[in-house]
Amino acid sequence: MPSASKNEKQAKRRAVAKGALAGKPLAAIAKAAGCSKRHVQRLEREPETQFLIVEALRPHRAVLTKMAGKALRVIERAFMARKTDGADRIVQLRAVERYHEMMDLAQGTAKPPDQEDRGQVTWEEFVVMYRARKETHESNPPDSSPLG
Repeated sequence: MPSASKNEKQAKRRAVAKGALAGKPLAAIAKAAGCSKRHVQRLEREPETQFLIVEALRPHRAVLTKMAGKALRVIERAFMARKTDGADRIVQLRAVERYHEMMDLAQGTAKPPDQEDRGQVTWEEFVVMYRARKETHESNPPDSSPLG
C-alpha cells in the first residue's frame, strides 16, 4: 500500500505545481489537490515541487527574460499616470506583479506564506507612493491632500 500513498502525494504535488503556475489562489489549489491549504503550502515549498515548477518554466525562460523590459516600461508609465489617461494602470501593474511571481517560480523560489494573496496596500506603503507621486508631479497644489 505504500506505493498508493506515494502516487497520491505525487498527484497532489503535480496539482500544486499546476496551480502555482496558473496563479490560482491557495484555496483553489487546495480544492484541486484534495487537501488543506496548509498542506498545499508545505508541498509548494518542498524541493520536489519546486523542481517540477522550474522544469515546467524552463522552455519559457527566454520569453520571461524579454518581458522584463516591458514590465519596467509599464512601471515607469504608471509613475507618470494621470486620471485623464485612458490606459488602465492597475491592470498593467497587476500584470507586472504576476510577471514577478512567474520569475520567482522560474527560479525555484516559493512565496513566503505570509505574502499569500496580498492584495491590499498598507497605509505606510500608500503614503510612500503618494509622496513619490507628489514629488514627480510638482504641478499639483501642496494643500490638495491631507497627507501633505
